[in-house]
Amino acid sequence: MYRKQEKASSAETTQTIDFQFTEKDKEVLKVIQQNPELTQREMALELGWSVDRVKYYLNKMKKLQVIKRVGSSHKGHWEILR
Repeated sequence: MYRKQEKASSAETTQTIDFQFTEKDKEVLKVIQQNPELTQREMALELGWSVDRVKYYLNKMKKLQVIKRVGSSHKGHWEILR
C-alpha cells in the first residue's frame, strides 16, 4: 500500500551554487561587515531602502547560504558564511 521512499545521498543533497553578487548584494554585505548587529529596519535606514527591499536581499542570500542570522531578531547578529 505504501511506496518505498529512497533517501537521497549526501552528494545529491549538497549542491554547489554558482552565485554572482550584484551591486545591491555587495551593499548589503558591506553593511553587515561594518555592523553585524543591525536589524533589517536599521539596515534599511543605513542604505536608504525600504524594509521590504532589505528583506528581499537578505532572504535571497540566506537561501543561497551566504549569510545567516544568529540569535533573535533584535538581540542577534548576522554572520557571513562565504
